Amino acid sequence: MKYNELGKSGIKVSELCLGSMTWGSQNSQEDANRQIEVSLNHGINFLDTAEMYPTNPMRAETSGDTERVIGEWPGMKGRRSELVIATKVTGEGHSFVREGAPITAKTIRLAIENSLRSLNTDYIDIYQLH
Repeated sequence: MKYNELGKSGIKVSELCLGSMTWGSQNSQEDANRQIEVSLNHGINFLDTAEMYPTNPMRAETSGDTERVIGEWPGMKGRRSELVIATKVTGEGHSFVREGAPITAKTIRLAIENSLRSLNTDYIDIYQLH
């Protein structure tokens, strides 16, 4: 697997990334667990998610489930350092995520706190605007 350094952080990110936008709707916890394990076994350490996932369809009752599925991965506590997790704050207009609030310093703080809790971790490696 080819890895790239994330800026000057010293973090090595696999060139391939495991997407998770359907976990919790189209994919079960067991599917996600298996996909994470297979990815790690093949050198893929980069996992992408977002506070609004799963998509297809996006629904209020499932919003945030993907991060919760990742947080329930059995290896999260003992193997967290093997993953590079990227998640995203959702922009204005999605009424089911923080009532559609725009991205501000306040909503970013709230979204990060929610994501940390859902992901069952105390740090996020990459944080993005969605």
